Amino acid sequence: MLLIRDVVREAFAVGYLTVEAEEQLRQLLRTKYDAKDFRAFMNLQHAVASGIVRQESRERARSESAQTTVTASPPLQQPLEGVIDGVSRIIPSRAQTACGYPL
Repeated sequence: MLLIRDVVREAFAVGYLTVEAEEQLRQLLRTKYDAKDFRAFMNLQHAVASGIVRQESRERARSESAQTTVTASPPLQQPLEGVIDGVSRIIPSRAQTACGYPL
């Protein structure tokens, strides 16, 4: 049986986290795992955040966004009241379900 730490070990070995490996991690995080797997996953998150391990999905997203054309938006018709409150309600819920989002 494949373990989280096996996927993490491979990502560290090549310095790259593929989209397929991300999907494997999502599947594995839905099952029971031990403290060693949890620590390995946390180490991988830190390595990706600090640039030690590159992440294919982020690189794809950056290249796709760089290829899109930005057009000017019309001026806002309404003030931005409530936007900050709305964002603050969304962000914590995403943090609580981090395993369901890209690493």
